[in-house]
Amino acid sequence: MSYNIFGVKVLNEYLVLGTYGAIGLAAYGATRGGGSKDKQSSGSGASAGSSSTPAILGGQDADEEAFIKQFLAEAQKDSK
Repeated sequence: MSYNIFGVKVLNEYLVLGTYGAIGLAAYGATRGGGSKDKQSSGSGASAGSSSTPAILGGQDADEEAFIKQFLAEAQKDSK
């Protein structure tokens, strides 16, 4: 079967392929990400710029970062 669209004979197969292609392109465009390239946080923690280790969970000060490091070290000891 075929349809006459603006005087042009178009087969059903081509309409289906065009629909699948449009849906595929829309899904790709919706899931490929985007936004600005400034998503990497510069970090405001004490060790963010002064050391090669990244700030842990975006700690705001040295006390908070030390607490998180100590908590993780204790959790690793407990799990062994």
